[in-house]
Amino acid sequence: MTTEVSAVSGADADTVLRLDHVTKHFRLRRTGLRSERRVVHAVDDVSLTLGSARTLGIVGESGCGKSTLGRLIAGLVEPTSGRVTVSSGAGHGDGRRRSLVQMVFQDPMSALDPRMTVGASIAEAVPGIPKTERQQRVREALDTVRLPQDMAHRLPHELSGGQQQRVCIARALIDRSPLVLLDEAVSSLDASLQSQTLRLLADLQHSRAVSYVFISHDLRAVRALSHQVAVMYLGQVVESAPSHEFDRGLLHPYSVALRSAEPELDVGAGRGTGRIILGGEPPSAVNPPEGCRFAARCPIVRNRCREQAPELREVATDHRVACHFPGELRSPVTAMSSSGTTATDFAD
Repeated sequence: MTTEVSAVSGADADTVLRLDHVTKHFRLRRTGLRSERRVVHAVDDVSLTLGSARTLGIVGESGCGKSTLGRLIAGLVEPTSGRVTVSSGAGHGDGRRRSLVQMVFQDPMSALDPRMTVGASIAEAVPGIPKTERQQRVREALDTVRLPQDMAHRLPHELSGGQQQRVCIARALIDRSPLVLLDEAVSSLDASLQSQTLRLLADLQHSRAVSYVFISHDLRAVRALSHQVAVMYLGQVVESAPSHEFDRGLLHPYSVALRSAEPELDVGAGRGTGRIILGGEPPSAVNPPEGCRFAARCPIVRNRCREQAPELREVATDHRVACHFPGELRSPVTAMSSSGTTATDFAD
């Protein structure tokens, strides 16, 4: 595979982002003079696409590789192998890699310079244009995220958390990039502010035709904004499906476990209800297993799973899953790791 990170100006107008077999390994320092140099398999062979004015949600536990994948998309790190292509589309940007992707992070206060006014922070994202045009862009950006114009003269600590995050969104949109990467962008907000911010993002997507990559551990927030959701486990995508499939159409055991963990679904211990309790910890990313990486924690694991890695294959339109036995885990009450006892009560 070739190693390439590219920006394509005016390419396929319907495809803003394309990942082709993207892999990222990090080499660790040697622990001794004669020790082997170990490698962390942060992202392994990920292929995804994202269309114009669409949202790709990426979910998974901490350490699954979703934030590393985001940094690869943003061009902050280069892939070990594979290819990341971001298209400017018609009328977007200047074709430069960094100008095509903007980022919004989890903590807005740490993302804003406390010594700079809100207006200066937003304007910083569009250097090299005349002052009058830059000021007009700032005014438009504040209007876009529904903040009053006088906030341009305030410092970040004078704003609420929700207002600070809107400033970060304004800064990400001011240069009219076709792709915005949202890395846990609503996780620090309370439920009410989360809902408001998600509605704002959806409205902006509709009015500006911007695409989002929305990275989060919060499946509810991801489903609320996304058109397609990719579930990652130990550096790999184990399932990719339309967001509406997350109501009842999930097929990978890990995806089913994530879905069952949503609070509103934890309704008791009756047949066909409750959440899946996965025992144990994910295997080491330094030494991932040869077979399915989820096998050690999977309630329906079989010998084939431990011996042969499943391929990510299409099972329906826009729905791919990497599992030898997709769909067999359905509505269990509880399930322990395969390394211990398994107590799984399946619904009919």
